[in-house]
Amino acid sequence: MKNKLTDLSDYLFEQIERINDDSLTGEKLDEQIKKTEQINALAENIIKNGELQYKVMVKAADYGIVNNKQMKFLLSGNKEGNKDEKEIQ
Repeated sequence: MKNKLTDLSDYLFEQIERINDDSLTGEKLDEQIKKTEQINALAENIIKNGELQYKVMVKAADYGIVNNKQMKFLLSGNKEGNKDEKEIQ
């Protein structure tokens, strides 16, 4: 599964539409509220992860690591010594 931040944004707006449904009442509304809270918590973690990756890329650029393969290696945390690592060296 390959998702992008734009997918997250779309999903969050879809959830807003679901929770704004005036026909939701009682148990169904409570269920959507709980679901929204969980989605929000996951979204926060995804955004924090994106921020961390951005900081890594900025720091890597500061150290002269600008090659796309090097950046993929850095972000993947590849320590296995496989093909990607050999290409970078």
